[in-house]
Amino acid sequence: LGLDAGVAMGSLALVGAMRGDEDGCRAAAERAYSLAESRRMRIVSASADWALGLLNLGLGRPVDALQHLLALTGPGGHPGILLWAAPDLVEAAVRAGRPDTCSAVLERFEAWATGSKLPVPAAALSRCKGLLAPDVAVGHFEAALRHDHSAQRPFERARNEQSLGEALRRQRRRSEARVHLRNALEVFEKLGTAPW
Repeated sequence: LGLDAGVAMGSLALVGAMRGDEDGCRAAAERAYSLAESRRMRIVSASADWALGLLNLGLGRPVDALQHLLALTGPGGHPGILLWAAPDLVEAAVRAGRPDTCSAVLERFEAWATGSKLPVPAAALSRCKGLLAPDVAVGHFEAALRHDHSAQRPFERARNEQSLGEALRRQRRRSEARVHLRNALEVFEKLGTAPW
């Protein structure tokens, strides 16, 4: 396809992470790290860090996920990858019980998402705010779904549906929750993203 091998390996690692293919994700990430080192391409190593963070997040290991995602904020990170990975970093931080570790990243992400006026980042920002809210924040998750009506990123939309469903369940609104959880499950099954 004419793609740089490093970028392709980073993309393969992300696909493996979404699907819960731990061996495939790790193999692609290791290849990406190797290519990144030989070519001095931070974007490639950063995409591998993002993939390993997402893999661990999906497999229910938020502390490990947070460690990989926080690597994106250091000297080996890449500002573009960090922006796209910010929602995953926020979720990992919340699930690891360390929401304080994501405040600076969220601040930058919010400035970018607001300035871009793009629906996918706006939806992700609303999901982040819902995850960080001290109480069950159904309104933020509903806003996330309202922002993105496209089928541009079905995996992210399903995660928004899942978050809303989980929030509704915590409020004991089970029948409303079922609709959103079922929608999320259908997309996850169609995409082959088993861990989610």
